[in-house]
Amino acid sequence: MDRFIGNAKKRENFSPYHREWKRAAVRAVVTVVLWAVFLLLFYDTGKDNPDLSPATLVTFFFNGGLFYGMMLCALRKRAFSIDLMHAFFLFSFMFFAPLIQYLKGEWCWGTDFPESRILFTNFLLDLWCFVYLAVRNLHPFRRKDGGLCERLQPPRPYAAVRVSRAFLVCCVLLSDVVALFLFARYGTALFSRATNTAFTFSNSSLSLIVSSVVPAFVTGTTALAVFNVRPHGRLADWLLLVMQVFAQLIVCFPFGMARFQMAVIYIGLALVLCPFFRKGPWFILMMVFGLVIIFPLVNVFRSLAIGEVNIGQAFAQVFASLVSDLTEGHYDAYTMFMLIQEYVEEAGLSYGGQLLGVVLFWVPRAFWPGKPVGSGQTAAEFFGWDFTNLSCPLPAEGYVNFGILGVVLFAVLFSLIVRKADNVFWRGRSVFMKIVYPFVVPFVFFLMRGDLLSSFAYLFGFAVTVWGVYFVNRLFLREERLRKRRRRAVARAAKDLKQRRTDAE
Repeated sequence: MDRFIGNAKKRENFSPYHREWKRAAVRAVVTVVLWAVFLLLFYDTGKDNPDLSPATLVTFFFNGGLFYGMMLCALRKRAFSIDLMHAFFLFSFMFFAPLIQYLKGEWCWGTDFPESRILFTNFLLDLWCFVYLAVRNLHPFRRKDGGLCERLQPPRPYAAVRVSRAFLVCCVLLSDVVALFLFARYGTALFSRATNTAFTFSNSSLSLIVSSVVPAFVTGTTALAVFNVRPHGRLADWLLLVMQVFAQLIVCFPFGMARFQMAVIYIGLALVLCPFFRKGPWFILMMVFGLVIIFPLVNVFRSLAIGEVNIGQAFAQVFASLVSDLTEGHYDAYTMFMLIQEYVEEAGLSYGGQLLGVVLFWVPRAFWPGKPVGSGQTAAEFFGWDFTNLSCPLPAEGYVNFGILGVVLFAVLFSLIVRKADNVFWRGRSVFMKIVYPFVVPFVFFLMRGDLLSSFAYLFGFAVTVWGVYFVNRLFLREERLRKRRRRAVARAAKDLKQRRTDAE
């Protein structure tokens, strides 16, 4: 018996180290496989561009190692976070895709850049990362969230979310009414982006508001319905959830909206619904699968109705074009960073003009005729391009406003926001953050890609709408508490009165 107890204690003592060794082994295997695949692509695509520069390749691989290290550290600390999304974006859009484009000699949109431009862009990305890491991980007064790669204890992010059933019933009924109205008016056209015009109006500002507020309201209600069935939901609670899921699928059908909206809503709901994705590497694997398979597949619905799509052919096309898609406009963030530099050299810095347009996005263009458009569109119009719906990554937004100093300032500000948001959520200090944070995490990927004007406007509208749902829910909960207190007070007074009458008799 003593021997059995001794062996159990040894297993208990060594189990944390055993788990750490298992995690390290998994990371090592994934790293080896990932870089082996990448080197095969490097060998294959490198034949297409005979004018490769060793110095440029060194800077690319240095950045790749830096971005991958940032991703591993973020993943070690938390299973999902804004910090992790930032590193994942840099690795995929600022290293992997642009290096394939450089090796093939095919930049996005048919552009061409000298080696000096590529080297300078890699230098700016290094500057962005070093400033971001310094602000994100160095705390002059106290260490709030551990060291650079210190593993943190995972919290219970949804343990304290309380829902007013009366308010939830109102929201679910309203969501179902909206869903039935849209389906009665548009029918199956809602199920494909090519035919879905439910939120399209002649006024672009109105379209932006409606397309962000209505899905945000329905999605926020779905999150409340999920919280309402935890941990021991009644049959009526599950019925409310089923009714809300019906409205969610009608109003926000995955193939009937922009890909970034689909990702924000359904990745966020996956984090809310499935504890499976909130542990280990499963969230980042879901992001990789979505970026490589789901996004190209959903892109088919931008030009075809739901009944015209052949899913088998669509899957075959996705797998056949895995490498060629890396030189298409979907991965134009690095190209646009270089194009923004050329725009600044010819047109000059905006000195905060583009940033002012972002902050005052809510001002109608009728009252501000000179209101800036997105930075990507501004550069495209300056160079006379016909297609102007272009991205502009966050470091490029800093550069177009204040040059190199703008890259530093944007990195500092973004890092402070990321650190604050991650800490508030993972330390469980805000119920509102528990609701909105799972949706913000995937959205940061698209905020990083830009442009900042459209992405910030959508994020602001989404967050404010969800906050409104949360705020009214709190008001209902407060009123319910007050009613319970009044009922208890009345019952106590009646009991005291009865007791006094009994004593008097």
